[in-house]
Amino acid sequence: MERLIGLTHSLRLESFKWDISENRSGGWRQSLLYIFERRNKMSNAYDEYLRDHKENVAKGLYWLGANLPDILNGVDVVSLRDQVNQYHDLSKSTVAEYEPYDAYFYGKNKSYDVVKNFKYAWLHHIHRNPHHWQYWVLINDEPGRGTEVLDMPYEYIIEMICDWWSFSWKKGELYEIFSWYDQYKAYIQLSDKTRKTVEDILDKMREKLDGINYGV
Repeated sequence: MERLIGLTHSLRLESFKWDISENRSGGWRQSLLYIFERRNKMSNAYDEYLRDHKENVAKGLYWLGANLPDILNGVDVVSLRDQVNQYHDLSKSTVAEYEPYDAYFYGKNKSYDVVKNFKYAWLHHIHRNPHHWQYWVLINDEPGRGTEVLDMPYEYIIEMICDWWSFSWKKGELYEIFSWYDQYKAYIQLSDKTRKTVEDILDKMREKLDGINYGV
């Protein structure tokens, strides 16, 4: 498990190095300078969102470890915390994603170009972050084989749930994740095995919250 997460960290860092150099003349040093110059011009609101989101994902993981430690049995918790604290959504700081996300969510306009650029940035994001269920949806190249949904490795299921739950933590409404999942579960494409794991974890979270809040 530790080797798997470590390999993923390496792949994400290599992806990051590739992103900052692609389509920019003058090599990676010029690309890094470009990122830092652009970041100084972008909105503080988006930077604050990136910090808050990662903190709220980490809160969810900490809560699981403190209140439902059995859920993390068999997981390298140190590596998973490192993944969440250091690498979660790292690609949002790359050239391919940073400016399109900022313009879409904080630029106060939804022009054709802004929307188009965000769509490409979102596609870039889900293909580089395996905690998104879309990462595991395989569109086969062979005619007639259609689309397959692959099983998600367990540590990415945990990170995905913490990612979903982060918005509930931000709102201070920890039960909100359950109504959100009920609303979107028919749309979210998960393998049977992954869905069962996800729903088992959500059920345990709800039961624990009930016990904490209502003494059930």
